[in-house]
Amino acid sequence: MNSKVRDSEANKSKIIDTAVNEHSKLIDCFFMGGKMDGEMEGGVLRSGVVGKNAIVSSNTEILTNQNFFNATGVFSTKKLENKPAVKKSV
Repeated sequence: MNSKVRDSEANKSKIIDTAVNEHSKLIDCFFMGGKMDGEMEGGVLRSGVVGKNAIVSSNTEILTNQNFFNATGVFSTKKLENKPAVKKSV
């Protein structure tokens, strides 16, 4: 992991490859990779490890391999392999 969020609050931010401790709160953030062990209100939880202390709100969008455009590796410590982007048809 490249960085850590400790005893802090982040608002409308991209949190990538980061460890978030249990005394931190993410509000309307985009989280990808790393370990989420704090509180998440709204936003998008794309991938990473969800720790035992994590609290994820019901209005947080959680992407899984069923709703992530056929990507793999979601909710694991394994990073997504370099794969061509998949466009979502509207």
